[in-house]
Amino acid sequence: TCESKVTYAGGFVIPRAPSELDDPRSTDLPQLYSWAHSLGGVDAYNTLIRIVVRGRSSSPVVLQGLQADVVDGKPPTQGTLVQYRPAAGGLPVRRLGIDLDSTPPTVQVIGGRGFPLWVSNGEIEVLDVLATTSKHRLWEATLHYTAGGESGSITIDNDGEPFETTVPANTDETFNCFEASPCRLTSAA
Repeated sequence: TCESKVTYAGGFVIPRAPSELDDPRSTDLPQLYSWAHSLGGVDAYNTLIRIVVRGRSSSPVVLQGLQADVVDGKPPTQGTLVQYRPAAGGLPVRRLGIDLDSTPPTVQVIGGRGFPLWVSNGEIEVLDVLATTSKHRLWEATLHYTAGGESGSITIDNDGEPFETTVPANTDETFNCFEASPCRLTSAA
């Protein structure tokens, strides 16, 4: 089986003035992510997704590679930059980086062993994939595998929609949601 979810964004750009933002009353990523995206927010600078593959058959699954595709581009998002500090911790992982600005987007292993990867029955392979851009990109990834002599692929996306990552068009004011609530507005001046 394969599961994926966003585990970190470099913050969010919300297309609203700071005066239009209420304190999200949380520094927990799932709650901040829902709050920011409900206001039209887009992941700022980068998006980190965690892919978890669990071996569930007597034959190993061989992960052949990961491919990223930019499905659309837009001008950088104007609005308020909301930043936060993620919580640490977790499972041992393999790290991959995606450069969304290269054509086609490039996927690189960050330290450790790359593809192919074997996942046998009862084993878990965790991939943390950090996608970065200096523009505004809508994107998805495809995980290629073989199992029982058959090839296949799994689309990695944001619940049926592409992931969306942008660089802020302006950063004059930032809404900081670090470990303590309430969030605080800071100015670049």
